[in-house]
Amino acid sequence: SDQWIEVFKKRAYVRFNSGSRKEVNNEVINTEVLTFMIRYTKEVQEKMRIIYEGRKYKINMINRDRIQQATIIQAESINE
Repeated sequence: SDQWIEVFKKRAYVRFNSGSRKEVNNEVINTEVLTFMIRYTKEVQEKMRIIYEGRKYKINMINRDRIQQATIIQAESINE
């Protein structure tokens, strides 16, 4: 099984992008897509996970913007 470790904690501006609710195999699945903006860093990688307000998110996209001095991350909730 995969073992996850905490790499770092960052302050972030978080914006809700979209959400959906669907039923799969008689189970209700809620997904949401959030955008996280943190200070510019090269530490973040797409294979990492984000924990925000107790929920886990997989990283879909990373945009490093040197002009804004920000790293913008789009992530989707993981249903476990």
